Amino acid sequence: MADAAAKEPVATGARERPKREVKAVDTFKIEEKEVKEFTIAAGAGTKLGDIENVKILIDKHPASSEELKKFHAVCFGRPGKQTEVKKNLREFSGFTLDGAELEKKKASVSKLDGKMIKTLLALCDQPTSGTKAENVEALVAFLQEPAESGKKSLALKSGEKRARSEKKAKGKGKKAKDELKRPPSGYLLYCNNKREKVKQENPDASATDMMKILAEKWKGISDERRQKYEAEAAALKAEYDKKKAALKAALGGGSSGPAKKKQKF
Repeated sequence: MADAAAKEPVATGARERPKREVKAVDTFKIEEKEVKEFTIAAGAGTKLGDIENVKILIDKHPASSEELKKFHAVCFGRPGKQTEVKKNLREFSGFTLDGAELEKKKASVSKLDGKMIKTLLALCDQPTSGTKAENVEALVAFLQEPAESGKKSLALKSGEKRARSEKKAKGKGKKAKDELKRPPSGYLLYCNNKREKVKQENPDASATDMMKILAEKWKGISDERRQKYEAEAAALKAEYDKKKAALKAALGGGSSGPAKKKQKF
């Protein structure tokens, strides 16, 4: 048995491992789409920003409004950034489309509801009284070659309206001031009370004579009767001052103190 053990081969070193096959790995690449730069081509008409009424109407709407978003989409075929919508619309001067492309644009506009089409026509300072189909044609025709509508300037109309309002307010203030009459004194209350009686007693007396007679009678009345007229005049004066203060506040008046005289140098 010792001979047999001596004959067995003795293992030397580590076992050899089979080599791993290296496989090629395909790398995943994201395909980047080319972003077209937004440009505004020059059309055959006037820039919307150079048409006074249209510019005013565009500026009245917030950039985030649905009306301006739709208007931008109609003009440029794409929604615009909120910060650039108004700027782009002011630069628009007409479609650069013809043939099939123009018909495609009309079809796109006709998909809008009738109310929005009228709103866009109004933005262009155009009539909105037609049918939906007529309004689509009118809107596309205007946007092919934008131009002044010939209507009165909205800036001028606004100025005239403001002037009318100011004139009306001024007229109301003047009327109110005219209606607020200064109250009579105790003496005038006495004269108004006694004038008819004195006139009957002195039918031939002139107006000047009447005033003299009333003045003499006023001097001769008792203190008690005089105080009665003076108290009535004071009550009327208090009511007058109250109404005057309220009117001044309503008209935006300043302090009720007397106006200071300008110092002469």
